[in-house]
Amino acid sequence: MKHLSSIVLAVAVLAAGAVACFKDPTSSLRKGATHIELTISATHLSVGDSTGVQAQVKDAQGNIYDAGDAVWAATNTAVAVVHADTTYIPYHAFSQVNIVGVGAGHGFVTVTSHGMTDTVSVYVP
Repeated sequence: MKHLSSIVLAVAVLAAGAVACFKDPTSSLRKGATHIELTISATHLSVGDSTGVQAQVKDAQGNIYDAGDAVWAATNTAVAVVHADTTYIPYHAFSQVNIVGVGAGHGFVTVTSHGMTDTVSVYVP
């Protein structure tokens, strides 16, 4: 019987070791999304021209979060409007829109995701 308990103890130790090997050592560092990373921060467009912008939601370590909840908006629709890019993006690794210049002036396009907002300045001569 003593031999059986030694085997059970050895199996338990091996199982605990195996689980410890698969534990992510950085999991305690992840505090959730910390910022939105845009491909551009400003753009100059002529009336009728457009440019694409992508946004990724990341944490402090650079891990990418789902951006499927991203909401884009133009603050001055007399200057620029946004058109959602409906291309399927696997796992919502990023969100993207096209910004279209519609009239002379300065405006902003904002993206909001995970309670954070970032902005692209838009200039149309």
